[in-house]
Amino acid sequence: MSVKEKLIKNSTFLFLRMLLVTLMSLIVVKLLVSKLGEIDYGIYTLIWGISLIFFFAGDSLSSSCQRFFSEAKASEDKKEINNLWNLYLRIFLILGIIIYVLIETVGIWVLNNQLNIPLSRIAGANRLLHYLAIAITLKTFSSLFLAILYSNEKFKFYATLSVLEAILKLVLIMNLDYFFDNKLASLGFIMMILQTLFLTFISVYCFFSLEDCRLTFKKTFSFKRHLLSYAIWNASASLSLILRNHGLNIILNILIGPVANAAYAISLQINTLLSGLINSVYNSLKPRIHKTYHSDKIYAEKLVLRSSKYLYFLLLIISLPIFIETEFIFSIWLETSPDFAIGFTRLVIINFLINVFFYPITGIIQANGEIKKYTILIGLLLLFNLPISWILLNLNYHPYTIFISSIFLSLVSFYPRFKILRNISDIRSRLYIKEVITPCLYGLFYSLITPFIINQLMEGGLYKLLINSSLSVGISVFMIYNFCLNQSEKRFLIEAISFKNSKK
Repeated sequence: MSVKEKLIKNSTFLFLRMLLVTLMSLIVVKLLVSKLGEIDYGIYTLIWGISLIFFFAGDSLSSSCQRFFSEAKASEDKKEINNLWNLYLRIFLILGIIIYVLIETVGIWVLNNQLNIPLSRIAGANRLLHYLAIAITLKTFSSLFLAILYSNEKFKFYATLSVLEAILKLVLIMNLDYFFDNKLASLGFIMMILQTLFLTFISVYCFFSLEDCRLTFKKTFSFKRHLLSYAIWNASASLSLILRNHGLNIILNILIGPVANAAYAISLQINTLLSGLINSVYNSLKPRIHKTYHSDKIYAEKLVLRSSKYLYFLLLIISLPIFIETEFIFSIWLETSPDFAIGFTRLVIINFLINVFFYPITGIIQANGEIKKYTILIGLLLLFNLPISWILLNLNYHPYTIFISSIFLSLVSFYPRFKILRNISDIRSRLYIKEVITPCLYGLFYSLITPFIINQLMEGGLYKLLINSSLSVGISVFMIYNFCLNQSEKRFLIEAISFKNSKK
């Protein structure tokens, strides 16, 4: 199988996975809001966010693993891969224990002393956090196995397992009332069960199906300095993003209350679903960028430019109907949405349409390995949103301002990203603007024409949603294909469709 065919196949598996997982997730959110209520749902998302803050080390280390596994796979050094695996396995075991202890100490203290939670919910919130401490620890172990799966490009198994997990989660949430008297505790228990099963299946598959995962109890490796340096700076980048997202949630909880947390959680849920769809495609490209950067730099740079356009157009086509018909979609999905949820969601989509450009750029910078400067600059910009939001909310500005400031900082971050990109590749800002940003802006303009006309002619409702969504998507695809893609990009898409049809 050629490289192009493999990319298409992997992207297809991951995209189909995300479509099914997205559907299940939307149903799960609706069930949770209905069963828990706005306040308890806000508390759950807040505590889950606090738990994820401690997960940052595992998530970032997993990204480091994937990068070095991919490099070793490209050089076909089986001994190095196995040494890396055994090294990282020991590190993750230690890391998991540390994360569990931190959640059970620092997390419990934050929950009981710093957050705005009604007294009647404190007991359930504490039980929830105890279960989530175990779930996050297991999730940390799972991230190592995901890294080795990604580097081996075993996306079919991962896609299948993720879909089964989503189905099981839906079934368990539907029966939430039958576990414990306290629904928050029941939800935490379900999350722990899901992570236990996921880790069990993925670890068994890796140990028995991948020769890279042979256990070596005798020390045959040494920890290299560049591995540590990369892991530290990558962890710093992950920490900045997590602190930004969940720090904003904590600020909303302290200054506004749990209802604002529910609205914030719903907007982030939409962001998570959209990013999941985008990641399903990007994750099939990322190992290829890492593998080819040192062997075929020109191809890697071409892949960055093309994937930036493809990811943006994909996100635009998917998110546009949601952005336009947010109010009506929420009325069907949630029946009654929390205050601020609609505005939060639209602003999150705008911010994501900016940040999606950075996915391939970050990928090639990670492949280069010189991420110290990148991490410091981008991390500081992300974290700068926290004090800005705190000041604005204390000055009684509208909660929307936290997202507006985030959008502004995302635009500002273009400059340092391109500055660093220029030092490690032949991609210049002028080239990127010409090849990527300009066609994407044209695509955005073309895509907005149809919804604008329909909004002037039709009142809100189901028919408007169906007509607006189908026409805007259809016309957007037509205009983007004919006016925003060059001939080589068109040929790639045609070959992708032909490949999938031949497989059928």
